[in-house]
Amino acid sequence: MMIQALLTVFFLFPGAYAQAPQGQDAEAAAFVQQILRTPPQKLSQAQVSRFLYRVQPAALPPELQQAYFQRRDVIMGAGLHRKFQAEEEPQAKKKPKPQPPANTAKALLAAGYEEIDSAEFGWLSRETKCTQAQLEEHTTLKVVVELGKDKKKTLRYFLQPKDPLFAAVANYRKGHKDLRGTRLFGTKSSSLCTGKP
Repeated sequence: MMIQALLTVFFLFPGAYAQAPQGQDAEAAAFVQQILRTPPQKLSQAQVSRFLYRVQPAALPPELQQAYFQRRDVIMGAGLHRKFQAEEEPQAKKKPKPQPPANTAKALLAAGYEEIDSAEFGWLSRETKCTQAQLEEHTTLKVVVELGKDKKKTLRYFLQPKDPLFAAVANYRKGHKDLRGTRLFGTKSSSLCTGKP
C-alpha cells in the first residue's frame, strides 16, 4: 500500500521528488514539470516543439525521465506534433492544369462556340456592312489566327449559337442568302455599323 501511494503521488506530482538540478538542466527540468502540469490540448506550438526537440531527457533527473517519455507518448499519440508541423510548413501549391489560351479554337469550342467557314464570314460581312473588327466588337464573333507548317496564316471564325448572326448563317446554309426579314442588332434589316439598310 505504501509503495502504491508513493507511486500515485509521483505520477500526480512528478516534480515533487525531483532533485535540484543546476543551470540549464534546472531550467529544462522546470520546463518539463510545467508541461506535465498542462493538459496536452492546451500546449502551444512553441511548447510542444521545445518539449519534443530541445529537451534532452538524459539531462533530466531520473524521477522526471519516465514522466517525460510518458507525456511525449501522449503528445505524439494525440498527433499534436503533426498538427503544429502542418501549420508551420507551407502547403505545397498544386500546379494548375495548363489551360489553352482563350483565343484558341480548342478553347472556343469547349466554351460552346460554333465554327463558320470563311465564305460564311465573308457573306456576313457583306450583308451586315461590318468589318471584322466591328463584328468582333458588336457580336460574339471570335477570330483565331493559326500558323501552318509552312508558316502560312489561316483565319478561323467562331460564333455563339445564340447569336442572331449564327441563326442567319444557319439560314445561309439552307440557301437563304440575304438578311432581309431577319432581326439583327435590334432593328429590322439595318446595319449596326452603318445605320443604313
